[in-house]
Amino acid sequence: MQAVVITIGDEILNGTTVDTNSAFLGKELALLGIQLREKVSISDTDHHIRGSLHRYMGHTDLIIMTGGLGPTLDDKTKQTLCSYFNTELVFNATVFKFIENRFAQRGLKMTERNRQQAFLPATCTVVPNTMGTASGMWFERDGTVLVSLPGVPYEMKHIYRSELVERFRKHFALPVIENYYIMTSGIGESWLADQIEEIETSLPLDVRLAYLPSPGIVKLRLTGRGNEQKKVAMRVSVWAQQIELRLGSHVFANENISLQEAVGRRLLALQATLSLAESCTGGNIGRLITQIPGSSAYFLGSVISYDNSVKERLLGVDPDILSTHGAVSEETVAAMLDGVLDLIGTDY
Repeated sequence: MQAVVITIGDEILNGTTVDTNSAFLGKELALLGIQLREKVSISDTDHHIRGSLHRYMGHTDLIIMTGGLGPTLDDKTKQTLCSYFNTELVFNATVFKFIENRFAQRGLKMTERNRQQAFLPATCTVVPNTMGTASGMWFERDGTVLVSLPGVPYEMKHIYRSELVERFRKHFALPVIENYYIMTSGIGESWLADQIEEIETSLPLDVRLAYLPSPGIVKLRLTGRGNEQKKVAMRVSVWAQQIELRLGSHVFANENISLQEAVGRRLLALQATLSLAESCTGGNIGRLITQIPGSSAYFLGSVISYDNSVKERLLGVDPDILSTHGAVSEETVAAMLDGVLDLIGTDY
């Protein structure tokens, strides 16, 4: 099952607006077992919209278009879809009533442009938008489902989650998808790949491994596909356990969480406390730790000893260590650690 996402708008092409819609849709479709084969951004013109429709209709299972459904003259999508599907715009009383109530609740007066939002292609299935005035539209032709959605990200996301997920599940024969995450640190992507190469090359066709590196972290994602949830989950789990055993202490979590969240959970389990002594990081580690809700249960505080004089006065670092080994050294770090543990009195 494959999909194409088409984002419409000159503001995307010229860089004024960053396209976050296709990234969101790619991630969400993958969770349903729908592979995003291509994503394109096009100008909001009849010529380019029709060209994209001719290219993909009948050649992919699903097309999702976002953008061009507003009330202004530069929004061409609805009219172009009418032309392409050989239909006309008709007044939808239900949609109009919703728009009318929406304006009344806000004490605003409707204009004729707002009323035009209630005119929709006669042959489409209306996909309600309870977060705005531009309805979504569902078309089918030549074995392809085309869904047109507003380009405003929060409206598009709401329609997708509240309406489309369930419609896709009912309309398409979607596989069962099981994702298993292995979070690693202290190991580079290349070295990690060497360590598990034997396991990776032995994976069956219905289990895939993805490397998702970020600074300091390499996230591994095992994805299994099949028809029965329990069987797919068990198959993925068996392979995940082999990888975790091979990587040992480099694995800090087997779910998609950050290192700071994993640290927090471990401290809570141990009923232990944490303090920090930072220098070059300038408090960034403390910022990450305190981003986690409930971190006050285990994090007591930190010393940002950026200057050597602070290391000496607050953390008790011996000046001889600093002069002999330098501020950026294992010896200085060890002395800072001893100092902050004495100063704040935490377990770690």
